[in-house]
Amino acid sequence: MFYLRALKYIFCISLFCTCWKPMLGQSPITSGEIVFFSTTQVSADKAKELSNNFTQIAVEGLKEDGDTLSKNQMEEIENYGSFLASVFGQMNSGEQKWLHHTVYFPDSSVYYQTLDGEVKSDYTITSYKDNKTYTLSRLISGHISNERKIEQNIEDSIEITEDRNNRKNILGYDCFKITVKYPQEDDEEFEMLFGRRIKEMYVTDQFLAKNHPIEYSRQILSKYFPLELKDYNENQPQMITCSKVVKIELN
Repeated sequence: MFYLRALKYIFCISLFCTCWKPMLGQSPITSGEIVFFSTTQVSADKAKELSNNFTQIAVEGLKEDGDTLSKNQMEEIENYGSFLASVFGQMNSGEQKWLHHTVYFPDSSVYYQTLDGEVKSDYTITSYKDNKTYTLSRLISGHISNERKIEQNIEDSIEITEDRNNRKNILGYDCFKITVKYPQEDDEEFEMLFGRRIKEMYVTDQFLAKNHPIEYSRQILSKYFPLELKDYNENQPQMITCSKVVKIELN
């Protein structure tokens, strides 16, 4: 099975890496797997609004370019708007069971996605020794490409507020709530429409990791490991992405 061959191949890569030091005294993940389920929820009214907005913007854009819309073109635009509405409906129904996996080795980690138990993405390998990521194709056995340096992704301007009195037990780990507010956008129209990006998380500090299946912020991951996340914009609370851990196996 290619999945098992890929993990064995990745494990061989990890043997050439050196150990990284623990952060802040918490126990770092050196072996195991963590899996998250993630879904985007859009209210019925918001889904209708978004599909209508697409139709309006598409028509206005073509008219600005001087194009004369035929009846068939209008039907195609309207059909695509209806398609968008059905996509949002699938999001809300939870029909698509996308899972985000991160497998941890002593000096590397591997990220991939599955849908209904089948691997649907390439494998992203992160090497802590050379601070790079590599892509292992799921379609071409042994093919590695897209070597790149890991972006530090340190957001000095994000605001993190802890609420250690708001606690929750998630898969046996004691968690508390943090709220993360991102800086305002430079685009005034975008800022007026969407507002600041906000994440509400339940996090544990019982272990840390350099990589996370959902979260990328080094500022967050240096202190916490999120096990439940809600991601939205303050002016568009009808659209929210929810992610929650469904499996933790640490060796």
